[in-house]
Amino acid sequence: MSVLGGIIPVLALVLLSVWVPRALGRALPEGVGWLFVNGVTAAVILWAVSAGYFAGAYAMQADALSRLLGIDPVGTMGHFAWLGLLAGMIWLPIGLLALASVPKRWTEVVW
Repeated sequence: MSVLGGIIPVLALVLLSVWVPRALGRALPEGVGWLFVNGVTAAVILWAVSAGYFAGAYAMQADALSRLLGIDPVGTMGHFAWLGLLAGMIWLPIGLLALASVPKRWTEVVW
């Protein structure tokens, strides 16, 4: 894997961690409770995207993913879920900063 093979997914994850909370902030109603819903929803989306990336990266390596799924499907999916959570070290701090910027765009509810 080249250097760009590692940098491009990280940059995509960083951009998503900024975009997802902001997009949800526009879609959800204003309010502190909805801000919490925004944060939890964004975290689940980013976790799923991260886990999906790792599953896709494994799938690109010949038939490694199909062999792993055939041997232990639950363990394999748990492994990708764990890798998605570990990727949270990249997207969580940036996502929290993006989430903290959502209330400054509110017009109806006072923060």
